[in-house]
Amino acid sequence: MFELNLCKYIYDEEKDELIDGIYFEKIYVDNNKVVVSNFNDLQRLEKSLELFSSYLGKDDHSYCYIMIESRHKLTTELKENNIENRLFLSENFTFNGEELSIEFDPDSNLIGKNNLEDFEKFKKKEELLIRLSNETIGKKRWLNFTKLEKRCWLDFAYFRMNERGEPLSLNITVDGKYLLCEEDVYCYLGEEVYGVLGYLGYNFNAFVDVLCDLPLKVKWINFQYSKDNFESKEFFYHLDDFTEVLKKYSSLEISY
Repeated sequence: MFELNLCKYIYDEEKDELIDGIYFEKIYVDNNKVVVSNFNDLQRLEKSLELFSSYLGKDDHSYCYIMIESRHKLTTELKENNIENRLFLSENFTFNGEELSIEFDPDSNLIGKNNLEDFEKFKKKEELLIRLSNETIGKKRWLNFTKLEKRCWLDFAYFRMNERGEPLSLNITVDGKYLLCEEDVYCYLGEEVYGVLGYLGYNFNAFVDVLCDLPLKVKWINFQYSKDNFESKEFFYHLDDFTEVLKKYSSLEISY
């Protein structure tokens, strides 16, 4: 079950306001638009869309948008985690009485660029959340994920960042056999410091920001394996970038 949220962002207050929310079951993309259907209450939907439309273009102090959301629980060895999967869309829609078609909003600066890649990631996160909800998640569950699934995993970690508590350890050992790409670094180190679904950044800049405030000691064993196999393609961060930043902001011991 998904929820269609009709929202307004107020610039001066820097906050989002929910105008209304309606549940539905089906979602897909057609002609570069997100199409949702199988609503639990069509009459309420029509009234909600009328109310939402009344806000459109009324002032320069806010803007409206539509957000699709689902909620899941992921159970780790330490706790049960509430995770929300969200897709942000524009204010532009058409409704034919059964299906609601919503346009992507690629020019939005506040809620991120939205395109088909965003939808594919939203869909993959939904599949992954459903699959993982049936198990107790242990360490290195992300290990055999695809790169897209690892990025989804990092989004889950980011979502629960404020609930992660104090670090479990600031003196960690990581095995180079499991550090073969950029996503592996964030997944592995975040997990060693904060436990399963631990957050230590989801991109390089975020990783650096976290390290600045964390007195971390890292022992990197089997480093040669990482060095020989690390994915360092054009426009991706190289292994040296991570070792340099770890040396700068943390204590790094390398064992080949």
